[in-house]
This record gives sequence, C-alpha cells and structure tokens, in this order.
Amino acid sequence: MYYVLRVAAKGNAFNDGHQSTIAHLTGDKLRAYRFPFPSAQEQADIVEYLDHSVLVVEDVIVSAQNEISLLREYRTRLIADVVTGKLDVRVAAANLPDESDEPEVLDNSDTLAEGDEDTADGDLGAASEETEA
Repeated sequence: MYYVLRVAAKGNAFNDGHQSTIAHLTGDKLRAYRFPFPSAQEQADIVEYLDHSVLVVEDVIVSAQNEISLLREYRTRLIADVVTGKLDVRVAAANLPDESDEPEVLDNSDTLAEGDEDTADGDLGAASEETEA
C-alpha cells in the first residue's frame, strides 16, 4: 500500500485543484482513487522487488555522491597547489594531450544501445544518468 500511495501522490491522483499550505488527504479523495489489490503473495513479491530496487538505486546514489565529494576535494587541492606554487602550471600544461588526442563528444546517435557493454571503467556519466531517473 505504501508504494501504491507514493505512486498515486507523485502522479497527482489526490490533487483536486485546490491550493493550500497544508495538503490534506481526505476520505473522499481516497474513495475516488481505485487501488489494485493483487493476491497477498504477489504483493509480497512486488514489495520484495521494489525494496531491492530501491536499495540498488540508493547504493548508486551514495557511490556517485562519494565520487563527487572526492572530485571536489581534488579540485580544492589542485587550486591550493597552483595558488601556493606547489604545482607549476606551465609544466602541467605542457603535459596535456593535444586537442586531436582528446576523445570526441558523443551525440545521440553515438550513444550505446541498451544491453551494449561500455568499455570505459568507472563511467560516472552512466551512473549519474541512472540516478536521475
């Protein structure tokens, strides 16, 4: 019932057009919504699947947040090293690859189809796209 109510609320099923500071879920709104009632075993299976899926998504979110935190820490350290002179920008710039060596930016036609394997390890872009959904 928890998951059904969450989906209904996110889909504005209980929104009757009135704007108020505190949303109320009245009996009339509940009676107007039709709830599915699968068998008890099917409900248990659905809840088990959804609980597992939520945990997987939460793990991906935590992992992405940790990577973001590390990148911010790296950026802060890099800026501090440049400002204090510990890193010579001229040397670092000389070691950068030429523009022709940089990977191409993918457009929509170049994206991987579902089920294709990605050859890049630790692709943060794919993880962030999954967490946005």
